[in-house]
Amino acid sequence: MTEFELHYLIVERRTELVSILQWWVALSIGLVTATHLIKHSLNLLVAILFTVPYIVFSMIMLSMLASLAGQLGAAFDDLLTYSEANKLASLQTKELLGVWSNGTIRGAYGFIRLLAVGFALAIGLYPLWRWWEVRGDHEKNT
Repeated sequence: MTEFELHYLIVERRTELVSILQWWVALSIGLVTATHLIKHSLNLLVAILFTVPYIVFSMIMLSMLASLAGQLGAAFDDLLTYSEANKLASLQTKELLGVWSNGTIRGAYGFIRLLAVGFALAIGLYPLWRWWEVRGDHEKNT
């Protein structure tokens, strides 16, 4: 592969990562909004029907993100190997490899992954928490 093709692979993987994250965040906002809007008619069955598919989808999404991150890391390693073998590298390649070698990208991915797991659990359990809260309010009023 050429330097250009490796750059293109890196851009494509990054674009796919961002696209998946945007889709997942939009779905998460929709789940929270739907749960909030129907809070007084929310029953346990509906809360479970919201929670289980969302958590399953989130686990699939997290595994897709891990796969894409692995491919992105492999593309960076390939670019490093290519630039070392050819002793020619554009300024852009040198900059990308500098960020890759100092661990910034790996650290950011680890932080984003940790946030994503917490976010998935918090959003996934929100319908159940809302149901529990409304149920408690209903018991206090009767």
